[in-house]
Amino acid sequence: MKLNKYNNFLLESAITELILESKLELLANLRNVLYELAFSDDKSVSKVANTLLDIAKSEKDLRLVQNFVNIDSDATKVSFVPDNRVKYDEESDIIALKLDKNEELSHIVAPDHEIIKGVGIPLAGLKQTRIIDELPSNRWKLLGTYEGKKAGSNYSEYTLYHLQNVDDPKVYIVTYSSARHGFGFTKTPNIPENLRGSIKIGRFVNRIFDLYFADNKDERANYTASDVEKFVNAYSALILFRRNASKYFEIVSGEKIKHWYYKDNYANQTGQLGSSCMRHESCQEYFNIYIENPDVCQLLIFKNITGDKINGRALLWTDVNGKKWIDRVYTIKDSYSSLFNKWADENGYENIYRSDTNTKIKVKNRDYIEYPYLDTFSYFKLSCYIDDLTEDDLDKDAFLTNKQPDRPFLVLQETDGEYSERN
Repeated sequence: MKLNKYNNFLLESAITELILESKLELLANLRNVLYELAFSDDKSVSKVANTLLDIAKSEKDLRLVQNFVNIDSDATKVSFVPDNRVKYDEESDIIALKLDKNEELSHIVAPDHEIIKGVGIPLAGLKQTRIIDELPSNRWKLLGTYEGKKAGSNYSEYTLYHLQNVDDPKVYIVTYSSARHGFGFTKTPNIPENLRGSIKIGRFVNRIFDLYFADNKDERANYTASDVEKFVNAYSALILFRRNASKYFEIVSGEKIKHWYYKDNYANQTGQLGSSCMRHESCQEYFNIYIENPDVCQLLIFKNITGDKINGRALLWTDVNGKKWIDRVYTIKDSYSSLFNKWADENGYENIYRSDTNTKIKVKNRDYIEYPYLDTFSYFKLSCYIDDLTEDDLDKDAFLTNKQPDRPFLVLQETDGEYSERN
């Protein structure tokens, strides 16, 4: 199918913007690293990282020698393409998804949305995420264009695009465009990747600052050699940390689950982990249903560099069929979620959070008195009404399920250790 005139206009406009200006282009992997460093407790590190991101967002023509900058195989360097060899007036067939002001993906269509089925896009390999770091790269090939009206009159204004990742052809995504919401991706200029070189990160930072602050020497003086050195060290450490992330993962069970749920053991009180409803000291007695079923419930933790705090956690489950599942991931930074996904793929776990799969976990048939808030396996099916349980029932089967079972059952989605009954 061909792009309509409106879509062609948007694509041509994006290319024209690149022709007119030699603005700094930071590729997705590098932006994610900078975004993480921007929240560093070290003011020098956060200052340099934030300024680089701000420069990339600006419209200032820097007359760049190096551009389309990305992380490099050497943790002390960044890679680049010579700007004068980029063919800004030629579109490549590589597509880049657009990011919003929060560095998150926009215009992504969920695989289970009815419009996907309605227009006939294959479901195999479709991803849904707003975090670019959860994808292999931001380089895509357009497989097909679909008019939303095929799914019904409610979707007549939408055009859908089925994209395949260039660096991992097993990964697909669907984005869209409309007159109201604009375009979800842009064509990239012809970038000669075979000419990509590398430069020390410190030298690159100083060069960019020299260009950007060329007319404001006083502002340039605010970025000292010490600031840049601290940034370089933090950048290299973070790159190495991410590349060796697997050694910072650990599976714990039993009483250790309580320890790592407690907020004082978090590396930071940020992200979904920092706002978890089960992080408080008052919740420490709620986890018996996890602690007393270690064969089917463990906790995956992702430790920080020093190993005394965690950057994230996720429950691990083994269902009645022996299948292994990873539950909702809680991290201090969204970019860490992709590391959990990678760990799960490498260790034979599938994601159960918000999955359509109907399964259950066999647990001990008893009243655990107080209960945690469960994101997924939130229905507790005992062998009888909870008030009727006796010692004779301890050997009977009980299950945690992610779909509502036959009544009676308990719903474990309270934040105060309680439950609600469905009789």
